[in-house]
Amino acid sequence: QTVGMIKATVKLKGNGNDMQLSGNYHTAEKMVDANAIINNLNLSTIKKLSNGQLSSAEGNLKGNLTIKGNTQQPLMNGSVHFENAYV
Repeated sequence: QTVGMIKATVKLKGNGNDMQLSGNYHTAEKMVDANAIINNLNLSTIKKLSNGQLSSAEGNLKGNLTIKGNTQQPLMNGSVHFENAYV
């Protein structure tokens, strides 16, 4: 553990979901360094979390991302793809 750094791993499993977000947040610099492994994300889950902004979402999202940089403009690199999806 380092002072001023928060380390976290968040997993979402079940109901067609299997993903993990893990990384570090540096509080003083407001910098993030994280990886998202998306084995499968059921888009109906996103619909439920959208607070009514999405009226329909079906299918799946898969991929891997790295998220680095400051929290105001983080840089994301990687690839994601949709399977049998619509929003």
